[in-house]
Amino acid sequence: LMKRTLYQSAQLEEFAAEFHDEFIIVKNPEDVLELVEKRKADKHVIGGLLGIEGAHALEGKMENLEKAFEAGVRLIGPMHFFDNEMGGSAHGISGEGLTDFGKEVIRRMNELNMIIDLAHASPKMIEEILEMSSKPVMVSHTGIRAVLNSPRNLSDEQIRKIAAKEGIIGIAFF
Repeated sequence: LMKRTLYQSAQLEEFAAEFHDEFIIVKNPEDVLELVEKRKADKHVIGGLLGIEGAHALEGKMENLEKAFEAGVRLIGPMHFFDNEMGGSAHGISGEGLTDFGKEVIRRMNELNMIIDLAHASPKMIEEILEMSSKPVMVSHTGIRAVLNSPRNLSDEQIRKIAAKEGIIGIAFF
């Protein structure tokens, strides 16, 4: 999985090079500002942020987080459809929160200013990440538990906690 992550990161770099200044890979705040300025002059300019949905690609190794960051990855969702070395998925079996490895990854992601995407994380993991993260978090795609009672959806309390951290919530309509 890590090899695939590195390959896809290299492919994005090649794609950006082919489009010269019309495609900007966003890796830091300065890149966002550059994108905004370039779009003022040319609406064809777009930006891309490299992310991983589910930290399975880390394969339980901290050095893989460093490799992913060096390759340009700036957003990681700890979970997707299965539990992994970081902890429990909303769809998984364990219902766990963060493992010791998961806590180490979250701390390092904060240090690197990486975006933590809580989509697909178990309710317990969401709570633990909200408690320990020193940075805003996001939920790229989710639902609202008051509308559909599912562990995949956010409770009103979780929504308030994410908002209090100045986070972002993307609501998916199915």
